[in-house]
Amino acid sequence: MMQIIFSIVSVLWMVYAFFRVKQSIHMLQLNSYFNKRLWRWMTEHWSKVVPIHEWLALIFALLLFLEWNWLIFVIALLGLFVPRT
Repeated sequence: MMQIIFSIVSVLWMVYAFFRVKQSIHMLQLNSYFNKRLWRWMTEHWSKVVPIHEWLALIFALLLFLEWNWLIFVIALLGLFVPRT
């Protein structure tokens, strides 16, 4: 049963990844294949590049993966947001 669920989730993820790659290639084409223009667009529109639901899905997957070691994950995650001097 778990293998079937994993297979379904894998197929859904591949379909989603296909459309994300298609969108990324489209943005590269709109910027005339100039990497600097694409990079500038990506930094100005970071929420379109990596939407919040993708971050939430990543965090959820990591929490499931870590199971009881969630505290280590939270500490590492908080370490990303500590201001550097």
